[in-house]
Amino acid sequence: MIEVDNITKTFVIPVKRDDGFFKSLVSREYIYKEAVKGISFFVNKGELVGYIGLNGAGKSTTIKMLCGILNPDTGSIRVNGINPFKNRRENNMNIGVVFGQRGQLWRDLPVQDSFILLKKIYNVADEDYKRRIQFLDNMLDIGELMKIPVRKLSLGQRMRCEFAGSLIHWPDVIYLDEPTIGLDILTKKRVLSFVKELNEQYQKTIIFTTHNMHDIEDLCDRVILIDKGLIMYDGKIQELKASYNKQKVLSITFRNVIELDKQNLLEIVERFGQIKDIHNNNLILHIEDGGIDNIRHVLDKMNEICVITDYSISSFKFEDIIENIYLQESK
Repeated sequence: MIEVDNITKTFVIPVKRDDGFFKSLVSREYIYKEAVKGISFFVNKGELVGYIGLNGAGKSTTIKMLCGILNPDTGSIRVNGINPFKNRRENNMNIGVVFGQRGQLWRDLPVQDSFILLKKIYNVADEDYKRRIQFLDNMLDIGELMKIPVRKLSLGQRMRCEFAGSLIHWPDVIYLDEPTIGLDILTKKRVLSFVKELNEQYQKTIIFTTHNMHDIEDLCDRVILIDKGLIMYDGKIQELKASYNKQKVLSITFRNVIELDKQNLLEIVERFGQIKDIHNNNLILHIEDGGIDNIRHVLDKMNEICVITDYSISSFKFEDIIENIYLQESK
């Protein structure tokens, strides 16, 4: 369905000089920014894949190349067997795109007029259009918004309409680039539920980018993690969590403020893990997962020094795992 083979993209950025406009015309300097550095992946029909990374990692550049907006410098892309840049019109007929920070609907037109324009652009038959608008209204509750100019909609209302507009032609492939940014909790829940239904019930192939790891974990089985233009991980979320959960997170609350220096604490836990945080009377440790005996040993030793009032044991959260990967790569 989506084949990406060793693609790269470098942007050439002029450097602003302080020695005058005319001198900069004669002798220009440039910065070469490598946004994507030879990434490859394959997405099967009907997959919902999370595509995540820090700001500037190369996510949006990748999405733009998949859409045919940008052409990779090297490597190749095939979406449904076609080159999206060289066959942009054909590619556009088969994809839907939602950019959280940029809209495709016309600001000064009522929503229904924008939809009618999209219907004509994509050559959607009248009966198909009526059926889809009714379906989209049922899913996204857009009926009462149809006669309102887009510029007068709230962010949540506009995003529901943007979603609907991207599906007027019922594409097989959908790219969602931070579609829930700034949405209130109810609108976000409705949108994410709709995304899940599109994938599970209608077998839409979806690439979903966001900074919200809870959304990724709720929706996606597979995640592609990109950092500085390179893929750091491509696989199942559960496999990633299993590889990192060889330790447990032990959170301890003492009756009084801890009056121990860090060295004394290290002597107690150095055989089993490491201290991650000390704040007032709370201590967070990462303990090697060697069974309950490890945790009991740490608790017994701590209780000899301070009275423990509460403790909890948990596995690493997906969000923490991703943060750890970023931190390791930055070292």
